[in-house]
Amino acid sequence: MSQQNFSKLEQRDEIEDDVLAKIADVFGVPSVETIKNFDERKIGNVISSSFYDNSAVAYYPIYNPVDKISELYERMMKEKDGQIELLKSLLDKK
Repeated sequence: MSQQNFSKLEQRDEIEDDVLAKIADVFGVPSVETIKNFDERKIGNVISSSFYDNSAVAYYPIYNPVDKISELYERMMKEKDGQIELLKSLLDKK
């Protein structure tokens, strides 16, 4: 669809169901009724309540994977050093 045709659609008061069905399909909207019943205020309420009610939003921490690999490497090196010290102490006792 050209920009000009899209602009004409935006200026209409009503859009035919077959055109809405095509739009719904392109945007992955489940049905034409979903578009017809869209209410910006409801979306705003969901978004604003998400900031205050952690149960409404899944929290996925963002971290740098390189940092996690470095931390793992440091832990493994400390563990290895501890094992070496333990083996040295066991050899010294013999």
